[in-house]
Amino acid sequence: MKFIKKIAVLTASMVIASSAQAVDLTGLYGGVSYLAEVNHDEARISGATATGDQKDEGYGAFIGYQYNDLLGVQLSYKDLGKSHTTYTNVDNTLAPISTERQSASLDLLVGKEIVSNLRVFAKVGYGLMYAETSGFDYNSVNFTTAKIGEKTTEWGANYGLGAQYNYGKFFVRAEWEQLPEVGGPQCDAVTCFQSPASEPEVFSVSIGAGF
Repeated sequence: MKFIKKIAVLTASMVIASSAQAVDLTGLYGGVSYLAEVNHDEARISGATATGDQKDEGYGAFIGYQYNDLLGVQLSYKDLGKSHTTYTNVDNTLAPISTERQSASLDLLVGKEIVSNLRVFAKVGYGLMYAETSGFDYNSVNFTTAKIGEKTTEWGANYGLGAQYNYGKFFVRAEWEQLPEVGGPQCDAVTCFQSPASEPEVFSVSIGAGF
């Protein structure tokens, strides 16, 4: 998987050739994330002609508590950016829509220091996904422009893998994460639009510090 390969590359870049002593980052910590790639991978209307960008960038923030080298808990928020899809109707008019997605979750992190100051970890959590879809349908059958708008929320599980390099009270991370599904299957373009089903896949880098 290309996300895992990216994590390996970034992890290697974080290993600094030095004789630094091991850092104890147990306790409260927080940080911010840059979502370098968000793949929305949303459902589209079966058989319809569609174009658009399913990938975007985003940002996030988190706060957590590291109990020991093995276990930590974390509260995370992510703004996942937007996906864009334009459908071509049978009369060659267009129906452009975009969907903004956000997530919030409570996560358990299980990790281990593999070399001095470098930890790898797995993450599993449960949280809320939010999606807001907007756009217009210019189909001439209705002789009017239909405004498309829907908001939806779903609860679900998320999971991921990552690596963290500690430097003093600061750290940097590289992570891959699979978020839960939000939205539903699309129906006929002329009569109905809803927030399209999506299970966003995220590759991110973060910086943070212990308090």
